[in-house]
Amino acid sequence: MAWTSRSQMVWPSHAWWYAMLAIVLLAAGLRYPGYDFSLPYIDHVDEPAYNLAARMVIDFGSAKPLGMHGYPPGIITVHLLLERAFQNPDQPPSTILWLARLLSITISVMTVLLIGLLGYRVATPLAGLVAAWLWAVSPRVVEHSRFATADPYVTFFAVLALFWAISGTLHDRDRWTSWGVFASMMAVVFKYQAIVIAPIALLIPLWRLRFLPDRRRVLVNFGYNLLVLALFGFWLVAIYPATEAHESPDWSAASNKLSMPSVEILLRNLTQSVLHPVNRNLIWQVGAL
Repeated sequence: MAWTSRSQMVWPSHAWWYAMLAIVLLAAGLRYPGYDFSLPYIDHVDEPAYNLAARMVIDFGSAKPLGMHGYPPGIITVHLLLERAFQNPDQPPSTILWLARLLSITISVMTVLLIGLLGYRVATPLAGLVAAWLWAVSPRVVEHSRFATADPYVTFFAVLALFWAISGTLHDRDRWTSWGVFASMMAVVFKYQAIVIAPIALLIPLWRLRFLPDRRRVLVNFGYNLLVLALFGFWLVAIYPATEAHESPDWSAASNKLSMPSVEILLRNLTQSVLHPVNRNLIWQVGAL
């Protein structure tokens, strides 16, 4: 089947995987060489906060003295595991930052593959390859993928949630829809704002009610996913101190209400984060000739 037409195959062809492998290798080549940028000095302001919070949990059982006890536990856990396994007690915890950055880069490279698969699933094989290539070479994405922060993980799990939810809907796989909900919960574990992905991953599979005769099975699957998501929400609010996240230093998210960015902010972010980096990209300039 031509790459410019919609594929009905569950997974792409061998030729598509070969092309995606080339894109993934390109993404890795752009990211891994910069893993030690600025080290031993720390360039990103968030890296020392997660690094020290993990060390404090190891030493004292809680990061509350730093105000990080209510912060999303995902990225702190990543630092904690690396510090337990590889940090020399005679040296500062920041000595493992290069390892944490390597993990971030690996997650970022895997996201390139996921974006390609998502494009393949919702559009065409060629669309998936183009989307993956754009994410692989975008200067802003490459820059931020090197830091040991939560952003690469949030992006990965958010895309993974959408991929499994849409895949389970199009191919009627209950297990895949559940995986989408689990992935959305993992995104929330790394950043609370990712909670907007959870209802999307939960509701997309209900589209199957329009064309499947076995509606009871679809509703039972929805009920199971809803129960799992509700239990996760209960743990997050009632057991884990997520409501105290605003005590973290430089906490920038709204803690008392949900709000939508204005049109002006959306346009500014689009210009600064997407259009300007693309315009400065030599590949685009050569392609326009």
